[in-house]
Amino acid sequence: MKTHILQALKLNLFYAETNLLDLTDEQMTTIPDGLKNHPAWLVGHILGAYGFAFEAFEAPQALPDGWAELFGMGSTARANGYPTKDELLEALRGAHAHLTELIEDSSEAQLDAPSDEDSPLHAMFPRVGDVVVGASLVHEAVHLGQLSAWRTVMGLPLAF
Repeated sequence: MKTHILQALKLNLFYAETNLLDLTDEQMTTIPDGLKNHPAWLVGHILGAYGFAFEAFEAPQALPDGWAELFGMGSTARANGYPTKDELLEALRGAHAHLTELIEDSSEAQLDAPSDEDSPLHAMFPRVGDVVVGASLVHEAVHLGQLSAWRTVMGLPLAF
């Protein structure tokens, strides 16, 4: 199963990069009418959720200063004050590499172990592997879909 998770992670990163590489920093913070978020917020928010997967492996990875407030649950996209596209892509690539390494080094027993019972996510994600899949793959895919919708509203070509 790890092979499948790793392949899906690789696909998500490819899809994110393909949707972001042609954007300017100005476009990264543009919110068109009818949408709530822009690409910078979407990428940063994805990164914030990766923290749950890292914590499940007891390998937390801190976001740069101020990013939790910009991108965390309950935050809303605004017009300025965001990292550049290059900074966000570097952080996303780093998070993917770190999570890939954690998954590769894990055993099936580790992935099947109970998640933190004190976590608000425990009921939804009862095992470590559930947290990893939910916080990275599923959550990321939802927001990458929003990024694709953003491109459509902006009149940009779809990634594929």
